[in-house]
Amino acid sequence: MNVRLAAPIVRETGCGLVVDPTDVGAIAAAIARLLDTPPEQMAALRRRCLEAAHGRYSWESQLGILLAEYGRIRIMADRLGVD
Repeated sequence: MNVRLAAPIVRETGCGLVVDPTDVGAIAAAIARLLDTPPEQMAALRRRCLEAAHGRYSWESQLGILLAEYGRIRIMADRLGVD
């Protein structure tokens, strides 16, 4: 996963913790923090994750964005004469 692209989404939605993927100590600390999180807070985290996955970041909600990007790429390819 590209952490630079995912980090803003994780922060915005509150769906997890962002750590440096090359820092073993930071990863271990994040896992420990999650394991120590009280059940009611984990339930809230789970709810935020599901809301984001079924809402803003669902295939249905992202389809228009994806198709628009494909269209933009196609227009650029046509201008460059690329098939």
